[in-house]
Amino acid sequence: MGRGMGWKSPRKYRRRKKSFSIKDTITTIIGIFLLYVLSLIIKALKFTILVINTYYFYILTACILITILLIAKLILKHKQYKKLIKDHHFDDNIQNYIIKDSDFKRENRIDRNYRKKYKLTLLNTYDNKCANCERSDNGFDLDHFFIPKSSGGNFILKRQDGTLINNAIPLCETCNRSKSNQYHRNFFSERKLKSIIKNNYKLSMLLNGANIKDSGEITPPVIIPTNYVAIFLICLSISVISTMIKSYQFPIYKGNKHKISTPVSKGLKKAKDKKLMKNKKKN
Repeated sequence: MGRGMGWKSPRKYRRRKKSFSIKDTITTIIGIFLLYVLSLIIKALKFTILVINTYYFYILTACILITILLIAKLILKHKQYKKLIKDHHFDDNIQNYIIKDSDFKRENRIDRNYRKKYKLTLLNTYDNKCANCERSDNGFDLDHFFIPKSSGGNFILKRQDGTLINNAIPLCETCNRSKSNQYHRNFFSERKLKSIIKNNYKLSMLLNGANIKDSGEITPPVIIPTNYVAIFLICLSISVISTMIKSYQFPIYKGNKHKISTPVSKGLKKAKDKKLMKNKKKN
């Protein structure tokens, strides 16, 4: 067979050896580092298991004591909170409240949200009657109770200690116009003020997350801070893990040779050795 004009004889090529690239070097270093980290984690786990096996009783006792202290502190905090609302649900000193520039605007975000969420509750608390004249046939409107809008009062007021106080009352159209920006003590009679203050306490408790039953009984909210929850969960997890480790018998930690050597144990061992040496010399 003839060979075409474009035919070339096959050449033998030697395979080039792959050079060790930078990428391979970085991968190797990362692999070695990960293995080192893994070995450290294993050592830490071994030490943790050893500590738990040795001092299990003390760890569990500490966790239980911390939990008891947290519960006692929560109960005390709950009582203080209940007293705080009771003492300050009608504190008409404007200096004790946080008032911003936006609070002077009429129908701001706080007042609008109050109308949406709490208007019906407010009317039910006052039996769908005006807080002043007790009429139910003259229309209703919400008014600011003890801090007027001209002084920066919203329907919900926030005290310096963080508690929320109700500042809204239902008034009929006539009473609302006649009250205007008058001081509440000048407008309402003493008898009316007492009943309004009583209802204001219920609504203030409701704003702070309390539960108001149909009978009128109020159960204040149990406020649990996030750091309390975190500490409790840590204690619970430590006690559960330590109990699991203690209940499961690890064969590598059986016997006295795996006990942790502390300065006290070392001192006791030396004293024991000296005593044995003296007894040998006597014999």
